[in-house]
Amino acid sequence: DIFKIPGAKGTLGFISQMSECFCDKCNRMRLSADGWLRPCLLNEAGQLDLKTALREGVSMTTLREQLKELLTVKSEINFKQRYSGTATGNYSRTMSQIGG
Repeated sequence: DIFKIPGAKGTLGFISQMSECFCDKCNRMRLSADGWLRPCLLNEAGQLDLKTALREGVSMTTLREQLKELLTVKSEINFKQRYSGTATGNYSRTMSQIGG
């Protein structure tokens, strides 16, 4: 939802994920500040540690293959299945901690 305050230069927007699920339309990947690439904010099982891979010299071919695998996981995780992204159903990092 986007709001414009009369006389203001910009707009203010809210993403209402819990009440207005948009996961089926999401085309984003998230890169955390510590180098983890995630296909979804609600998926801790399917993420790639890019920082470590790049520092260890993993080949671009290998990284491409890992990225392709990660992209296939993206479509399986959505709001209704959000707890399938963890082994215990509890997230170790909140959305705000990874940039959500």
